[in-house]
Amino acid sequence: MLSRISVVAGLTILLKWVLITETLAAAAGASADSTERPNAVKSRAEILWDEFGIPHIYGPDVRTVVRGYGYAQMENHAELILQNIALARGRSAEYFGPGANNQNVTSDEQVITYGIPKRSEEWLAESDLLQRKLIDSFVAGANEYAQEHQNSISPAFQRVLPVKAADTLAMVFEFSRNN
Repeated sequence: MLSRISVVAGLTILLKWVLITETLAAAAGASADSTERPNAVKSRAEILWDEFGIPHIYGPDVRTVVRGYGYAQMENHAELILQNIALARGRSAEYFGPGANNQNVTSDEQVITYGIPKRSEEWLAESDLLQRKLIDSFVAGANEYAQEHQNSISPAFQRVLPVKAADTLAMVFEFSRNN
């Protein structure tokens, strides 16, 4: 559970920091180019891991850093993230079977009843351009890792791929539902 909390909390903190810094940059005259493609990233992030296993991510712009963050999260927690995505989609029983005491079936029924997948799609559609670019950058980094390191991810979890933009919002809602 601690890993699940740290992944969601880290993404939430990062997104809030990015929104604040991008808002300040826009106010200073450095506005985002609205003609830019959502998944376009100027370069690849540099990810340096410290002795505690914490990624320090550097890049020329915020979207490159967020893409690197998605990549680093998958490097550290790929199967946990994919398991949480399956839960948030309401499809864990489909991917992993019914589970002990039908645990996956029960969870999927609750997720579908609460409308988590549908709500996450709605939230994504309501996102402003900056938020959408950041979410798309994170997802691109996560999928880049999965594509480059397919052999390091169990085939059972590969079925959940690719990560989609709505999955990030569904995971936040799923996490808040269980805490």
